[in-house]
Amino acid sequence: LLSRLDLRPLLPAIPQPLLMIGGDRDTIVPRCYEAEVEAGVPDVRRVEFAPCGHYPQYTLPDDTADELIRHWRGS
Repeated sequence: LLSRLDLRPLLPAIPQPLLMIGGDRDTIVPRCYEAEVEAGVPDVRRVEFAPCGHYPQYTLPDDTADELIRHWRGS
């Protein structure tokens, strides 16, 4: 069932600003999938940390927290 579920048509209806935080060495979520979300959501910002894998909140917690604060403040 999940392999046939495609939610991409719903992405333009997401009204909230979206912050995507990723790592340049993420081997779990391919960058092309993140790019589809970026292309579909109206208000999205993506931050990529380097060197970093799939878990920036553990690898670079201070940088991740700084980006979250910046996002919440709207800058």
